Amino acid sequence: MDARTQIEYDRIAAGPHSGEFSFLHHKGPVVEHSYNVMKRLDNILSGCPDKPVHQQYDRLRHIYYIDPAKLPKDCQEAATKRHEAYVKYLEADTECQEAATKRHQEVYADYLKADAKLQEAYAKRRETNIQWWDATDKYREKITPYVLALVPNCAWDGQTIFWNLGKTMRNFFSSDLSLCALIICCGWVVGAVIISWWIGG
Repeated sequence: MDARTQIEYDRIAAGPHSGEFSFLHHKGPVVEHSYNVMKRLDNILSGCPDKPVHQQYDRLRHIYYIDPAKLPKDCQEAATKRHEAYVKYLEADTECQEAATKRHQEVYADYLKADAKLQEAYAKRRETNIQWWDATDKYREKITPYVLALVPNCAWDGQTIFWNLGKTMRNFFSSDLSLCALIICCGWVVGAVIISWWIGG
């Protein structure tokens, strides 16, 4: 910090640190409130890219504390009206926050009631769904014999209607056709044995 910037810094540091100040920002506004102007000075002197060193003096020399007691009468009247407007704003803002809180509480209470009903409905749906599937299983168990008799040559094996070797073998050896085929095969075997014996003898 060069000598002239240091002078401006010391001037600001010696005065009030809270209140209205001029040109806290180089693009305005002309007057702005600060709760701690020294923090603003530290930011200006930080050397950030948007606050180059060559601007420090000009920035600081534009910052002055605005003493309300020294303001012209018309400025004081305007400041008073501004303060009154701000007080009304704070009152309205408080009412707004209270209304928002009340709305949230009421809506949340309604939500809890609705959610309780929803959970109750979910539980009832789960229970009735179990009952439905239980009734479905019993219905299918009862109707299966009827369906097996209804469908000609029904291939249902309890798991699938498609062919598998094990099922085919079981069906074959349990049918009247398989008995006839077995008798014929046995006849062929016996006949072949007799013929072979006769030829060999």
